[in-house]
Amino acid sequence: MSVYDLDLFLDQTYEIKLGGDIYKLPKQPLTGLHKKITALQMKLRDEMKKPEEEMDGNKIQELAIECVVLILSQDKTKKVNAKFIEENLNTMQMQKIIEIFFKEFQEIEEKN
Repeated sequence: MSVYDLDLFLDQTYEIKLGGDIYKLPKQPLTGLHKKITALQMKLRDEMKKPEEEMDGNKIQELAIECVVLILSQDKTKKVNAKFIEENLNTMQMQKIIEIFFKEFQEIEEKN
């Protein structure tokens, strides 16, 4: 009888350093979380494609913050909420965190 250890996929992580904190995040997020973040990213992309006069800067910021909260909250040792993100991260940092999330997920998918 063959035994396939699917828990091996859970051990693969990457780290994001912000200030003095290091967030240890799984390369394979739970399916529901990945779907939520992907949906938020698609809304964010759609909002940013609008002509400048129709863009809602507050909505773009809210969507980005929500994505980053979900991503960083995977590290259960850290408390992350929208207020923390607003007070501690700039737009470029948020954008990079979202990019890294999808890059790491894609890399692990390609290997498997």
